Amino acid sequence: MSLAISLVIPAYNEEKNIGSVIRRASDFFNNRALSYEIIVVNDGSSDETSREVLRVSSLNPAILLISLE
Repeated sequence: MSLAISLVIPAYNEEKNIGSVIRRASDFFNNRALSYEIIVVNDGSSDETSREVLRVSSLNPAILLISLE
């Protein structure tokens, strides 16, 4: 099955919010039976944004992380 949508989420120091944003987007796509990927671009965060994205992505292979310094 091909992807219906790719969602790119820019993130900078979003440790407290990014998990919720990803889950809400995933729920939206899943409830509509859409094939999707969610790409989070961590733009040099100094908090645990990357760790939170990796935690959530371990439960859903459609979530990808790109980290920039």
